[in-house]
Amino acid sequence: MRRPGTITCTDGGTIVSLKANGLRFSADENCSGRLRSANHGQTVAIKDNIVTVRLPTSCASNILRGYMAPRNSTVARRLEDAGMVLLAKTNMDEFGMGSHSTHSAFGPVYNGVGDAALSVGGSSGGSALAVAAGTVHTAIGTDTGGSVRLPAAYLGLVGFKPSYGRISRYGVIPYSNSLDTVGIIAKSCLDIFLTFRPFDPLAPLAVVLTVGRNP
Repeated sequence: MRRPGTITCTDGGTIVSLKANGLRFSADENCSGRLRSANHGQTVAIKDNIVTVRLPTSCASNILRGYMAPRNSTVARRLEDAGMVLLAKTNMDEFGMGSHSTHSAFGPVYNGVGDAALSVGGSSGGSALAVAAGTVHTAIGTDTGGSVRLPAAYLGLVGFKPSYGRISRYGVIPYSNSLDTVGIIAKSCLDIFLTFRPFDPLAPLAVVLTVGRNP
């Protein structure tokens, strides 16, 4: 089951589901006369193992296909509170178990087509390719053993894996609870910094840190 205003993609590639008229929706919802953050109005995609209330979460598996979470993950809520447009959920290795984003119920993710197709890394390959292709400004992935850093490196991007618990894992479907870390993929260190600023971790092991000027 999916909620009105979403489109589910079934032919493989980068995007698993996206928000219909997402940019117009965000403009109507977020225009309050002031900027909420430096990234207000910019688009962001989230890996399909992080729950969102407006888009289905499947972990790229038929087992969870069409699942709609009753509440947002902390990551999604913080990004929306910062005025960012949560445009799409990205393809991945099923339940994060892979290194090339090729084992997915929605089909594999490749950089290129045919004989020229190259690996995008994994398991956050859909998030990395969405940024590299210019589909979104930044994307969120998860990193247990390199799943943000490897796709970023494969595609010439910046992949940021913060210290464990620095970004709340609330709403992340776990692969390994003691290792899973939410990370950010973008085209520059500045984009990473600006996307990182709104997070105020609520996870039990989170460390609260103010990002800004030194005293």
